[in-house]
Amino acid sequence: MLKKIKNNEKFIICFKSNDNHNKKIIIHDEIRGDINIGDNNLDVVILKSDGLPTYHFIHVVDDHFMKTTICST
Repeated sequence: MLKKIKNNEKFIICFKSNDNHNKKIIIHDEIRGDINIGDNNLDVVILKSDGLPTYHFIHVVDDHFMKTTICST
């Protein structure tokens, strides 16, 4: 990426996942019981090639500053 920056080339920044969606994780929910979910295997772009952050990144930052927590109904 530094080479692209020095050469004024477009680039993106993403969170790279090394997980496998075939691998299952079991989470115990007090209301729903045991829930099986697959590993996250998505590489999520957080900064687009036009220099703007994506929703995935902005949403997390906004939640942090607004002190938003996860709520289950």
